[in-house]
Amino acid sequence: MSQRATDASALMLSGSVAALSVGGATSLVLFTLGQVDPTTLAVAGAVPVALVLAVGSLLRSVGMAKADMHTETHNHFTGSVRQETTNVSSTTKGLFAKNRNDVR
Repeated sequence: MSQRATDASALMLSGSVAALSVGGATSLVLFTLGQVDPTTLAVAGAVPVALVLAVGSLLRSVGMAKADMHTETHNHFTGSVRQETTNVSSTTKGLFAKNRNDVR
């Protein structure tokens, strides 16, 4: 597994433990109060999930807006200017890696 997949798995396991503890505590409180109506349990269980989804959506929107922000750079030069662009593409193939860097 890649490091990213391992981190995602750990995050999902942590979230499931947190959801279990919140759900168990909510069920225990409602049982103690005598309000073990299935509708009440469904609403009490759905509220934390809805809050987490709303916060996640908000954070994702903020992150995408931040990535899409347009930043312009204006450079002013005097005299002659020389601009070069070099693209390097790299390919690795085989059991024993052979690197070939092609400059285009």
